[in-house]
Amino acid sequence: MTIVLLPPSESKLSPVSGLGLNLESLAFPELADKRDKVLTELTKLSLGKQSKALAVLGISKKQEFELVRNQNLLTVPTAPAWQIYTGVLFEALDSNS
Repeated sequence: MTIVLLPPSESKLSPVSGLGLNLESLAFPELADKRDKVLTELTKLSLGKQSKALAVLGISKKQEFELVRNQNLLTVPTAPAWQIYTGVLFEALDSNS
Protein backbone atom coordinates (compact mmCIF):
# COMPACT_ATOMS: atom_id res chain seq x y z
CA MET A 1 0.00 0.00 0.00
CA THR A 2 1.28 3.46 -0.88
CA ILE A 3 0.22 6.53 1.06
CA VAL A 4 0.63 9.91 -0.60
CA LEU A 5 0.41 13.04 1.52
CA LEU A 6 -0.96 16.05 -0.33
CA PRO A 7 -0.35 19.65 0.65
CA PRO A 8 -3.49 21.45 1.77
CA SER A 9 -5.20 23.97 -0.40
CA GLU A 10 -5.07 27.61 0.63
CA SER A 11 -8.82 27.41 1.19
CA LYS A 12 -9.41 26.02 4.66
CA LEU A 13 -12.47 25.48 6.80
CA SER A 14 -12.15 25.58 10.59
CA PRO A 15 -14.29 23.30 12.73
CA VAL A 16 -16.45 25.39 15.05
CA SER A 17 -17.08 22.59 17.52
CA GLY A 18 -15.63 19.24 18.33
CA LEU A 19 -13.01 17.59 20.45
CA GLY A 20 -9.53 18.95 20.98
CA LEU A 21 -6.47 17.13 19.74
CA ASN A 22 -6.01 13.64 21.19
CA LEU A 23 -2.54 12.47 20.22
CA GLU A 24 -3.24 8.85 21.19
CA SER A 25 -6.14 8.70 18.71
CA LEU A 26 -3.94 9.49 15.70
CA ALA A 27 -2.38 6.91 13.44
CA PHE A 28 0.82 5.49 14.94
CA PRO A 29 -0.09 6.20 18.59
CA GLU A 30 3.42 5.18 19.59
CA LEU A 31 4.48 8.63 18.34
CA ALA A 32 2.23 10.41 20.88
CA ASP A 33 5.10 11.33 23.22
CA LYS A 34 7.20 12.75 20.37
CA ARG A 35 4.21 14.63 18.98
CA ASP A 36 3.52 16.04 22.43
CA LYS A 37 7.12 17.24 22.73
CA VAL A 38 6.97 18.95 19.33
CA LEU A 39 3.64 20.61 20.14
CA THR A 40 4.90 21.74 23.54
CA GLU A 41 8.02 23.31 22.02
CA LEU A 42 6.04 24.93 19.19
CA THR A 43 3.58 26.41 21.69
CA LYS A 44 6.43 27.66 23.88
CA LEU A 45 8.18 29.23 20.88
CA SER A 46 4.94 30.85 19.68
CA LEU A 47 4.26 32.32 23.12
CA GLY A 48 7.77 33.78 23.37
CA LYS A 49 9.45 36.67 21.60
CA GLN A 50 7.60 37.23 18.34
CA SER A 51 10.65 38.15 16.24
CA LYS A 52 12.43 34.97 17.30
CA ALA A 53 9.38 32.80 16.59
CA LEU A 54 8.93 34.30 13.13
CA ALA A 55 12.61 33.73 12.33
CA VAL A 56 12.73 30.15 13.64
CA LEU A 57 9.54 29.20 11.80
CA GLY A 58 10.59 31.02 8.64
CA ILE A 59 7.41 33.04 8.38
CA SER A 60 6.88 36.73 7.69
CA LYS A 61 5.33 39.44 9.82
CA LYS A 62 2.22 39.11 7.61
CA GLN A 63 1.86 35.55 8.92
CA GLU A 64 2.13 36.39 12.62
CA PHE A 65 -1.47 35.19 13.03
CA GLU A 66 0.01 31.70 12.69
CA LEU A 67 1.71 32.19 16.07
CA VAL A 68 -1.71 32.62 17.69
CA ARG A 69 -2.90 29.45 15.96
CA ASN A 70 0.14 27.61 17.26
CA GLN A 71 -0.57 28.81 20.80
CA ASN A 72 -4.02 27.20 20.70
CA LEU A 73 -3.28 23.91 18.91
CA LEU A 74 -4.15 21.75 21.91
CA THR A 75 -7.44 23.47 22.74
CA VAL A 76 -9.20 24.26 19.46
CA PRO A 77 -11.71 21.85 17.89
CA THR A 78 -10.25 19.33 15.46
CA ALA A 79 -11.49 17.28 12.53
CA PRO A 80 -9.96 14.95 9.95
CA ALA A 81 -7.99 16.76 7.21
CA TRP A 82 -10.44 15.67 4.51
CA GLN A 83 -13.20 17.56 6.36
CA ILE A 84 -11.15 20.74 6.75
CA TYR A 85 -9.11 21.20 3.59
CA THR A 86 -10.67 21.92 0.23
CA GLY A 87 -9.36 22.22 -3.28
CA VAL A 88 -8.46 20.21 -6.32
CA LEU A 89 -5.98 17.94 -4.55
CA PHE A 90 -8.37 16.93 -1.79
CA GLU A 91 -11.23 16.44 -4.24
CA ALA A 92 -9.00 14.16 -6.34
CA LEU A 93 -7.95 12.24 -3.24
CA ASP A 94 -11.51 10.91 -2.85
CA SER A 95 -11.18 10.20 0.87
CA ASN A 96 -14.16 7.81 0.82
CA SER A 97 -12.25 5.33 -1.34
